[in-house]
Amino acid sequence: MINHYAGTPKHGMVFRSYYVAKSLQEKEVKTTVFSSSHTHVMHTQPKVSKSFHKEMIDGIEYIWVKNIAYGKSKTVGRLLNMLYFSFKLFFYPFFLKEKPDAVLVSSPSPFPVINGWLWAKLTGAKFIFEVRDIWPLSMQELSGMSKWHPLVVLMRFFEVFAYKFCDYTVSLLPHADKHMVPSGLKESKFKYIPNGILENDIEVEDCGLDLPKDKFLIGYAGTIGIANKLQLLVEVAQKIDDKDVHICIVGKGAYKDELMAYCKDNSIDNVTFYDPIKKNQVPHFLGQLDACYIALQDEKLFSYGVSPNKLFDYMFAKKPILFCINSGNHPVRDGNCGYEVRTGKSEDIAAAVKKLKALSEDERVQMGENGYQYVLENHSYAKISDKFKELF
Repeated sequence: MINHYAGTPKHGMVFRSYYVAKSLQEKEVKTTVFSSSHTHVMHTQPKVSKSFHKEMIDGIEYIWVKNIAYGKSKTVGRLLNMLYFSFKLFFYPFFLKEKPDAVLVSSPSPFPVINGWLWAKLTGAKFIFEVRDIWPLSMQELSGMSKWHPLVVLMRFFEVFAYKFCDYTVSLLPHADKHMVPSGLKESKFKYIPNGILENDIEVEDCGLDLPKDKFLIGYAGTIGIANKLQLLVEVAQKIDDKDVHICIVGKGAYKDELMAYCKDNSIDNVTFYDPIKKNQVPHFLGQLDACYIALQDEKLFSYGVSPNKLFDYMFAKKPILFCINSGNHPVRDGNCGYEVRTGKSEDIAAAVKKLKALSEDERVQMGENGYQYVLENHSYAKISDKFKELF
């Protein structure tokens, strides 16, 4: 697996490659993960002493490619970091290792597809391109970049190259083929393999939060940014006339101070903000809620579907879900585990909250159980790794 952003529980995000590799290992599939020694999403950068630093993590072989450091995500330094990662891989002595059966290159950075294709070509392996975020389309849609921007043109070249020469393209989005096939991918090469959860992944710890007692609690845990539409949830709290309903928001982000000020200025006393908690404390927090909230800004990009880890964490916690994303797929409806509200109107979400609260405790428990069974059947990494093994 060549994934510029592949992380570990020890270093931080991103975890998909780690979870897939760990699950494949249980199926006697030996996996080597190539990742950058520095990215902005890791909370702890790996310590490397040479250009290609080998480290065994939970039985998985990681090769850290020593890379240049950079600061914020939207900088030239990040672009140079991505390019340098791909450039250095041309000098990795892959011929000294066992020949792989498959070489998988994972986005969002498309640059290593040349490395992956070359290694697969020289060793007779299958070449698989995994698309987590559709770059450069995501950059165009979310940042308003022109399709003629030099960076977009460059990334588009690597993207189309991968579609043309891969054996398979794996997407986390169920309807991404609507973008990929017109871009040169053969329809038979498209494979949908979503995000998921790893059972018994962590030892759960008490979150230590003082949540309101004897209230109907709706919660959110994660980044507090504009993209997560938490302003909408605060407006729900403002409009709902039931004093027994309380909103609990856990996390940090650029939008947190503004939301807290809005609540204070408008005397909204049924919303409480909490500091971030550790990953192994999140399940305990979710377990105390009556329902969970997830939303994203309306974007054309989401017409290809969404596969947010947060959603599957909510399902695994056996909680009813308020799903407020205007996406091309319907995971909460399919799982029969909550209500989907796609209008983007706080009054409609408030109505869904009242409807959810009016259910009996047994009915809400059944909703949560539905989601739990749905996520195990469709989004466990045991099932996900089976799908990858079929491709190999």
